[in-house]
Amino acid sequence: MDKKRILVFDSGVGGLNAFAALNKRFLNCVFYYLSDKNGCPYGGKSVSQLLDLSLSLLKKHGADGFDGVVVACNTLSTTILPLIKHELSPPVFGVFPPPTLKGKTLLVCTERTADSYYVKTCCQVYDVIPAKTLAADIEENIFSLENISLNFLPEGEYDNVALGCTHYLYLKRAFSRRYPKAVIYDGLDRLLTDFGRFAGNGVFSVTTFCPPRVTTDDNFLGDDKVRNYAVFGKYFA
Repeated sequence: MDKKRILVFDSGVGGLNAFAALNKRFLNCVFYYLSDKNGCPYGGKSVSQLLDLSLSLLKKHGADGFDGVVVACNTLSTTILPLIKHELSPPVFGVFPPPTLKGKTLLVCTERTADSYYVKTCCQVYDVIPAKTLAADIEENIFSLENISLNFLPEGEYDNVALGCTHYLYLKRAFSRRYPKAVIYDGLDRLLTDFGRFAGNGVFSVTTFCPPRVTTDDNFLGDDKVRNYAVFGKYFA
């Protein structure tokens, strides 16, 4: 059976977290990664800018020729995912902050995500902190994350901390140190579940031999493919 070809897209390196999780679980698919070197970060851009940037790059790299597209960006998913779905032929999947968590919850996200209809309706009881520069700081310091401070976050205890940007997943340990009693949510569980309905539940059969997954630079597309492959090698290979 031919493997499905899936394009994973984000503004920068954040979506590599989703790419790596999907790549590890769904061996019945071949994943390709694309990011927007010139447009990153997306969190402070208008809806029209987001639509123009994402669609132009996706179409330039032949998104309609893939079997599926994963928008591994909370900003795009919470604001314009229906518009992206309308413009592309294959099934499109997004990543979202987890809704309706019980207990005191802090949601850290981009400005555009904080202002989205999704957050205002599904996460309205959360303490929402728009981190204006955090995604850009992670993008710039991806090989030296120890330089990034979370001191801008509120003090106190939380039951849950939701990371509403895939870039922030690189700092999960730092978030855990700042909020040691909180459960840290990254939004990938829902993506894996939604994608699994499309692609099947992966290939975890103990009776089936599965060769090890080999990810090469051929799995990375666009102007930033060399850097994305280097980040993947450092954190996920």
